[in-house]
Amino acid sequence: MKFLVYIQFVLVVLIFHISSYKSAKVDILSTSHIAIQGSTNVNSFTCVYENEIKLSDNVVNYFLEGSQIKLKDTELLLSSNAFDCGNKGMNKDFKSLLNADKYEYIKIKVLSIVPDNDCIYVTTDIKISGHHQEHKFIVNASDDGSFKGTLDLNICDFGMKPPTKMLGLVKVDETISIDFDVSFKIDKH
Repeated sequence: MKFLVYIQFVLVVLIFHISSYKSAKVDILSTSHIAIQGSTNVNSFTCVYENEIKLSDNVVNYFLEGSQIKLKDTELLLSSNAFDCGNKGMNKDFKSLLNADKYEYIKIKVLSIVPDNDCIYVTTDIKISGHHQEHKFIVNASDDGSFKGTLDLNICDFGMKPPTKMLGLVKVDETISIDFDVSFKIDKH
């Protein structure tokens, strides 16, 4: 009998928890863009994301916890094969670095958003080349409705080894920057 009461309690808690989520349809506009910046001991490089930026599901489930917006299963999927670094050799090296033949996507799962005056604090779980790390960073809202920012990452945190060229004379730095300018269209349900 106690077990049955326990099951009923768990079901009530789950129903209350599930019903506390709100949802909104979110479309990322085609004017949005993402680029990855990096450097070597000789030069710098930029790899521009060429595909349309998409969410894994454009219905976003969220709930409010104080001033924090917590999101459930909200994930940006960036094709590992869709970055253009300016030439075929660099594109090949970048895809090799990302292990693109094995890991089709860079996945950026948005965990929470905290608006604060002129900026927004975002917590994400980023998965690159099969490794994931949680990162917190600042996003700035611009007057035109877009959200801009830069996220610095150490590629070694994702199990990647900085490539070298010309028998080790050219070395890629461990730190890369993901620059983004993203605009949304949001329809609340």
